[in-house]
This record gives sequence, C-alpha cells and structure tokens, in this order.
Amino acid sequence: MVFEAIVVIIPLLSIITSLFLEKRLYSKVSTIFTGVAFLLSLYVLLFTNKESSFIFLRFDGLGTLLASYILLVSFVIHKYSENYMRDEQGLKRYFILLDLMTWNLLTLVLSNHLLVLFASWHLMGVILYFLLTFNNRRGQAVEWGRLALFTQRLADVPLLIAILLLYKQYGTFEISKLAQMVTTEPSDTLWITTLLIVLSGILKSAQIPFHVWLVYSMEGPTPVSALMHAGIV
Repeated sequence: MVFEAIVVIIPLLSIITSLFLEKRLYSKVSTIFTGVAFLLSLYVLLFTNKESSFIFLRFDGLGTLLASYILLVSFVIHKYSENYMRDEQGLKRYFILLDLMTWNLLTLVLSNHLLVLFASWHLMGVILYFLLTFNNRRGQAVEWGRLALFTQRLADVPLLIAILLLYKQYGTFEISKLAQMVTTEPSDTLWITTLLIVLSGILKSAQIPFHVWLVYSMEGPTPVSALMHAGIV
C-alpha cells in the first residue's frame, strides 16, 4: 500500500522541489523523480498481487500496468526534454507542466471514483493546452492550442452525461461497485452510456473527423508532441 501511494505522490513532490531549485537542476531532478516512480510502479506491478485502495484511487492489475506505461513514456520524454528544451525560456514552467500531466494521467487510470475520473479527464485537456502553447510568442501556436482546448472541452460533455446516467441508474460514483452492479443489474439504456463514453474517447484522442487540431500541434515543442501522441492520444 505504501509503494502504491508513493508512485502517485512522487510527481507532486517533484513539483514542490521546483520552488527551491534553479531551472536546469530542477529539470534533472524532475527526470530522476519520474524514473524512481517508474521503477516503483514496476515493483508494484510485478511483486504486489493484492488489490489496494488509496483515497479515491484503486490499484489493480490493469491500473498498475497503465501507470507503469505512463511513467515509462514520461521518463523518456523528461530525459529527452533535458537537452532539447534547455535553452528555452520558461524551462521550469515546462517541467512543472510535465510533472503535473504525469500526475494527472496516473490519477486518471487509477481512479476509483467517476467524479475524480472526470476531473482528470477535464484537466488533461487544460494542461495539454498550456503545453501546446508553451511558445506563447508564436501566434499560430496559441491559435491552434485554442482549437485543441475547444475539442478537448467538447470531449468532456458526453463523458459527463454518461456519468450522470450511471449515477441515476445505480446510485453510486464508485467504479468498482459499478463494475459489479452493471453485470448483476443490467439496464436497457446501458448502450447509450457506452456510446457516450466511446464518443468522448473519440473526441479526446483526435479521431476523424475531430483530428484537425492534431495536424497543427507541431507548433508546440517536439517533446509535447511525443507526450501527446504516445501518452494521451
């Protein structure tokens, strides 16, 4: 249980260290923190067989596997960004956003509460906007970042409706309870909820015909494009 909690807390600890370190040192510390979190997640995945919970988070096989994948991708992008972004203004801000995105994605895949899930789903688009518009002196980067933000906000709507429908039908926001209740108490309208969730995923991951902003996302820093394609889309 301790290791599971530490995995989620480490990105937040990394952000806190930014208050005390100069930007280039912080970028290296941030990378180290992410690498440690990845190794801990591997330990939990390979050597911890028992499911556990921490506040509104649930550590099971699938969640821990996805957490390990997210941390691996984040570690690679952190390491690449150390050199690629070292001469950029706002380097500290960039790594803070990177750590925040890592934490948010971990919360997303480990969430055991529909409202926490939705909050992470929403926040993912907001952080992505700030990453895509990191070069805010470039007018095109800001313009296409706004389009990305609009599409991401549009993706929130069907998921929110699906969550409200599930709560109305089953009276709980807890995902583990919902998983049991859906199998024992199937609903005739469950297919509507399913379609709404799929639609939300299609919108969020820039599938055709909602892919226009993705083509112009290269206006943002190259590591952000890597994070977006490998870690989000």
